[in-house]
Amino acid sequence: MASKGGVKVLEGWSFQVSHVYFKSQEMHDMDAHIGDLHSSIVDREIEIVQSLLEKIIVFDKALSHISDVCAELDCLLSFAEAARGCNYVRPHMTEGNIIDIKQGRHPLQELVVDTFVPNDTFVIGGQGVGVEPVGVSDETISDSSRKESNSIIICTGANACGKSVYLKQVALIQYMAQIGSFVPAESATLGIVDKIFTRLQTRESVSRVQSAFMIDLNQVSLALRNATERSLILLDEFGKGTISADGAGLFCGVLKHLAGRGPMCPKVLAATHFQDVFSNGLISPDSVPISFVHMQILLTTDKGEVISASGIGEQTDLSNAEECDDGPRRVMPGEHITYLYRAAKGLSLDSHAALCAEVFGISRRVAKRAQYVRSTSINP
Repeated sequence: MASKGGVKVLEGWSFQVSHVYFKSQEMHDMDAHIGDLHSSIVDREIEIVQSLLEKIIVFDKALSHISDVCAELDCLLSFAEAARGCNYVRPHMTEGNIIDIKQGRHPLQELVVDTFVPNDTFVIGGQGVGVEPVGVSDETISDSSRKESNSIIICTGANACGKSVYLKQVALIQYMAQIGSFVPAESATLGIVDKIFTRLQTRESVSRVQSAFMIDLNQVSLALRNATERSLILLDEFGKGTISADGAGLFCGVLKHLAGRGPMCPKVLAATHFQDVFSNGLISPDSVPISFVHMQILLTTDKGEVISASGIGEQTDLSNAEECDDGPRRVMPGEHITYLYRAAKGLSLDSHAALCAEVFGISRRVAKRAQYVRSTSINP
């Protein structure tokens, strides 16, 4: 069988512009008697769906209410399962402007580590400069906590010692309590927080015509403009995006500004490596109502002998330890830094950056040079 153009066409095959079809004689007979059913099927589907919609639409409010109830029930069951499985406790919500957490834990971090070290937190809003410490009548608050009823807590310590996790867990516990969940702690007495502001992580993007430091400044600026005495502010190493002198100045300025609000001072938790501001007296608990905590570390030998301890009772006797001629003692081969992840009162005036660098693979020559440069910059 040949077409008009002389192209041979097989029997049963039909050609269109871009497709080739094959139909047997039986299929041609069905087309002649029944026709194309696809369009009829689609039309019928539309009719059925429209009919079903008209019957259901009258129950729109009832169905929406059922959906909301099921969603709330699912949320409450999830809260209950998490509380039972992770040993959460019911927080005590109070009208006071307070955060008093005993043995608090990070709800996510504790799931991915073998052992999580819980920590206490106590902070009262509105206790800025010129405000007399208020008495807290709640019986759940310990006597030791009442002695330091400040609105600002500064956390210091070595690199990778748990400062950021400590800050985040406080905000997460507060947030979980306000959405109706139990919290990961031994006990928690919490007042209502109206806003939570953070300077924790810098998310850079080419779509934002801003440097990392500008992004940090925008986050802190937002907090300063909108924070009230009921707000919670987290500042994790604010000022690190510029030279240390300017960064330390901005850090001190922000904290003193917030403390200077007096009864309008928000609750602030800050972590920093600007230890010079404390040794130089720029920030002192005698002049600014600030509480200081630090994360403890332990330096040991291969035999388990303690070389140095931070914040654990009295300092270990270092008279038998090897001393270096050009500065503080460095980590020797076979020695280890153990992070205790425990928050203790007081300041840590050394970030132990060079020691951490040696332990985590940086050559001892590089770390030694770093300590020499640091010592010459401090004592030229």
